[in-house]
Amino acid sequence: MKKNRKKEERNIDESDVEFYNNDDSLEPDLDSEEYFSEKAEDTIKNLKTKLKRTEQEKIENLTGWQRAKADYINLKKRFSESSDRIERQTRQEVIQSFFPALESLEHAMKGDTWETASEQWKEGVLSIHRQFLSALYNNGVEEIGERDEQFDPHVHTSVSMVVTDEAEKDHTVAEVFQKGYRFTTGEIIRSPKVAVFEKPE
Repeated sequence: MKKNRKKEERNIDESDVEFYNNDDSLEPDLDSEEYFSEKAEDTIKNLKTKLKRTEQEKIENLTGWQRAKADYINLKKRFSESSDRIERQTRQEVIQSFFPALESLEHAMKGDTWETASEQWKEGVLSIHRQFLSALYNNGVEEIGERDEQFDPHVHTSVSMVVTDEAEKDHTVAEVFQKGYRFTTGEIIRSPKVAVFEKPE
């Protein structure tokens, strides 16, 4: 009796296993439209995620490149401006070092000694003076400060006032005590010291 029961149980177990093994409902139908649709949706979802990540990386890389480019341009600009400023300062200092010699030469061209000097000697001094001025001009420097020109506080330095009754002379240069110089680009190297006419009200 027991032997028959065990044999029956064994047959049931084996048939159950065979039933489950042959149950096609547990296996996905690779040819079904639903399975293909699900796989396609998963693939598209993954591609969208990768595309979004790629776009984000592209934006970050572009932003970083633009920032680096801007930093480089600014650095290059600052370096250029600094170099130009140092060059101007150096050139200005060199030019200013010639002013005392030029002014001494111009001082020698005045007074009784100059008036009594021979024409040959005068011509020699005048030639040296012209060479000085030519050298300055060739380096982009010109003289400023002349009598009777309009006084400009941005150009001239007023050291004294001269009273006048003539309206047309009001605020014009009466006398130049020290010549000024500027670069031909307009930058003042040394402001001329002048006396200015002033008409009382």
